[in-house]
Amino acid sequence: MIGLCPFHGEKTPSFNVSPGRNIFKCFGCGKGGDAVTFLKEHENMSFEDAIRWIASKYRLQLEEIELSAEDVKDRLLQDSLYLVNDFAADHFRKQMMETDYGKSVALYYCKQRGFLDESIEKFSIGWAADAGDALTKAAASAGYNVDLLKKLKLSTDTGRDFFRSRLMFPIQNLTGKFVGFAGRTLSNDKSVPKYVNSPESELYIKSKVLYGAFQAKKAIQQLDECIVVEGYSDVISLHQSGIENAVAPCGTALVEDHARIIKRLTRTGNIVFLFDGDAAGIAAATKNLKNVLSQDLNVKIVILPDAEDPDSYVRKHGAEAMRKYIAVHAQDFIFFKIAQQQKEIDRDPVSKVKLLRELIGLIALIPDQIRRSVYIRECSSRLDVSEQSLVSELNKLIYQDLSKKKQAADKSGSRAGQQSGDTGEEYFDESDFLTKPKKSVHETGKTFGSQLQEKDIVRILITAGERIYDESNSISIADYILGNIAEVIDDFDDKFYESVVKEYLQRQNTGEVTNFQYFIQHPDEKVRRLTVDLTTSPDEYSPNWEKRWQLPLQFQKMPEENFTLDTEQALKRFLLRRVGQICQKNHERIRELSSGDNMDELVIAMKAHQKYVELRNSIAKELGVVVLK
Repeated sequence: MIGLCPFHGEKTPSFNVSPGRNIFKCFGCGKGGDAVTFLKEHENMSFEDAIRWIASKYRLQLEEIELSAEDVKDRLLQDSLYLVNDFAADHFRKQMMETDYGKSVALYYCKQRGFLDESIEKFSIGWAADAGDALTKAAASAGYNVDLLKKLKLSTDTGRDFFRSRLMFPIQNLTGKFVGFAGRTLSNDKSVPKYVNSPESELYIKSKVLYGAFQAKKAIQQLDECIVVEGYSDVISLHQSGIENAVAPCGTALVEDHARIIKRLTRTGNIVFLFDGDAAGIAAATKNLKNVLSQDLNVKIVILPDAEDPDSYVRKHGAEAMRKYIAVHAQDFIFFKIAQQQKEIDRDPVSKVKLLRELIGLIALIPDQIRRSVYIRECSSRLDVSEQSLVSELNKLIYQDLSKKKQAADKSGSRAGQQSGDTGEEYFDESDFLTKPKKSVHETGKTFGSQLQEKDIVRILITAGERIYDESNSISIADYILGNIAEVIDDFDDKFYESVVKEYLQRQNTGEVTNFQYFIQHPDEKVRRLTVDLTTSPDEYSPNWEKRWQLPLQFQKMPEENFTLDTEQALKRFLLRRVGQICQKNHERIRELSSGDNMDELVIAMKAHQKYVELRNSIAKELGVVVLK
């Protein structure tokens, strides 16, 4: 079945669902997996929540392993904490919507700010009464354990409410559960903090929650862009105006965990900082850069006119004007940093050097080497500095960072990354550098690889390994393949494919069931993605051969069902490439021996080469392919 992809905006359908295999694949954005993966990606559920959702929807009985008494206690505690937060959010809502004081103060303030009823409901805005223990008493009378309120910091140790006389903004996680609260004072007293957030608890960890992310996640996925603002009111106003891909950190800077959430919600990691035009807004934009660049996000910065914030701007000028402003004024972080200090660096060379070092430090955080190269070139061009000098400085920073990581790993008793054999040389991945480092990567010595053939072997094992190859001898496809390649598995050119084949062999040896469903639900996301990619294709067989030309297959099964022929062909292609590699290496050995005096070894090598060539040509003839000499 084909339809429009829910993960990215498209007009031509490229989202494929295969009910028979219980998988989906979008050939536009690349997302794919099974029904559980779909719920995890689309609804941002955990694996456990997705399984429970499916079981509840289709009234399926879940078979669960018996939990220990401690696990049961922890789960019950967590469920109870969520219930208490639900009660608190509902209590605050009723205080605003159903009490005279709440309506005349809190609700009136919301209306003055331009918040519509739909927005108040969407973000569950409420009011904490001035009474010292209104929430605590209401919860106790409703049968809730007051100790749980204290655990969530909704109530103090003395039994008083933590939030009093404040407009309440409940904070939800990505699945929509209430995890904390933010309270805004409506007082003009400067000595009273404007915002007070819930202290961190078992449910609420500021670094792992973005305000508005639950409401924004679908828009972020569809637009492939996340707008980050500073305040709760900014988020609400933008959503209300139709700009629904906006979120805000909860009273803290945007940290790496926040960046990971945004990266997971977007396809290509597009993030826009939309901050106030004052000094504090500019400082906030700069402060957040380090944490997002390390997560390989595409960062753009938009600074609003002085004395404006997203809330005030969108209320004054409207959504369309805000969209146009963002489109026109969005700057890449490099251009933003240079523009902010242009006047200063024009008159002070020392400031220019300082800015360059700061920019190179930020660029060094970016994992993608190509993007680093582009940014270095831009810095060189815009600041009139030698590109090579910038590259050298960048490589120095990367080298220092890798050395620190290696030292840290050695101290903890592990070796980070790969090592170059027993030569004592440190290993550095060349892709980390823009130019080759002094200590190069350990060479494999391989002239060409067999990755395509290895991938085909993995494809057949995953899709048809449990099928029967030889019924009379009870030999499965997996038995046949693994029996023929057992001696060369350790020599796979692609180590990822090698690990998959070895895992299959290990499970087969221990009698464990290994089939398509095992791999589509594999704990390693990389294996799950591979499984989807190997079993889906944007192409399909034309129905015209049978419907129009009346030419159905008569003597063999449909290609996707012809596992025996597919297996034999794949093994022959794999063997042809392996023999070809041996021929190549043996030919090089003959050339080396030809310049020496050891005629006996030369004769042996030439005879072996003749045998290898004969074998290669024989396999090629069976496959009907031409071998280029």
